Amino acid sequence: LAARDGHAELLTRLDAVLSPCRHHCAYLERWGPPQLRAQPLFAADYHYFHEPGGSLPASPMRPWAPTPASPHRFVTLVSPSVAKGLPVLLALARRMRSVDFAAVPTGWTDERTRAKLESEPNIRILAPSADADDIFRQPRVLLAPALWQECCPLIVGEALLRGIPCVSSDVNGVPEANLYSKLVVHASLAFDHARGELV
Repeated sequence: LAARDGHAELLTRLDAVLSPCRHHCAYLERWGPPQLRAQPLFAADYHYFHEPGGSLPASPMRPWAPTPASPHRFVTLVSPSVAKGLPVLLALARRMRSVDFAAVPTGWTDERTRAKLESEPNIRILAPSADADDIFRQPRVLLAPALWQECCPLIVGEALLRGIPCVSSDVNGVPEANLYSKLVVHASLAFDHARGELV
């Protein structure tokens, strides 16, 4: 998109632009006006982790100690789509039939993707929920193999704060969110969002 008159000047008058990750800051400084400065702000808070009174939950989730209320049995991908790593999920499910996988569809998920998920016997489609804890009672491991220009994904931090390990790709800002560096895996695929192609 073409910049509107005055936008570049306005940006350069700011002390800095706050962004969710270092990767995005580098992008802004490379492609923005020459004087633009950007700083990461790792402070996203959607009130997922607070009780109504404002205190933190009394106890974290424990995926290594499943209960009937929180079975923690799935390797789970949220927002299944090509950009979010659908090819990785499908390949793993086909190679590891003894493992229970799950997918939580969102606005990223189209009918073609849903049909592919339903064709795999060891992938269960879980209902989305506005309450993040409803989702995080199911995973034993979160899968976050993003293949597009992802910033610091909130879903990864949400899982880690609940004690759920995450296996993620090394794409753009994703490694900044995954504090378990040994579970950050090199991605040899990339999703070209502009063309809608996997390369």
